[in-house]
Amino acid sequence: GAAAAGGGGNPIMQGLNQGIRNALPGSSLRPPQPRPVHWPKALEIPDDIDTETDIPQAFICSISQEIMREPALVTVSGHSYDREQLFTWHANGSGKDPLTQQPFLLSDVAPNLALRNMIESWIQERKSRRQHTE
Repeated sequence: GAAAAGGGGNPIMQGLNQGIRNALPGSSLRPPQPRPVHWPKALEIPDDIDTETDIPQAFICSISQEIMREPALVTVSGHSYDREQLFTWHANGSGKDPLTQQPFLLSDVAPNLALRNMIESWIQERKSRRQHTE
């Protein structure tokens, strides 16, 4: 009965239940306000990099079919696109993920830093390889 619902004679459960009741009306459980998103500087893709060679498919934007300079993750679908291409796609009235057709908001888009770092490393590797072969 009442003892079980309140945590019984267990002081840990009583404290936990009291803590939950105290937290509910407070501000700590309100959804956090969205923070402004920090986008790192767009990657510079050298003109002389051989883009016809073995570019990993994950580095290619499905919209532009080019290497992503600012990989942007659509969090509702898990797919990444170049930010500029994606924002243009969204602004032109689609409002849906190009691959999955899931609706998304611009607030559902975040920088894909892991993918950006992989692309940046790939570019650096190509640059150093080119310098060693000249």
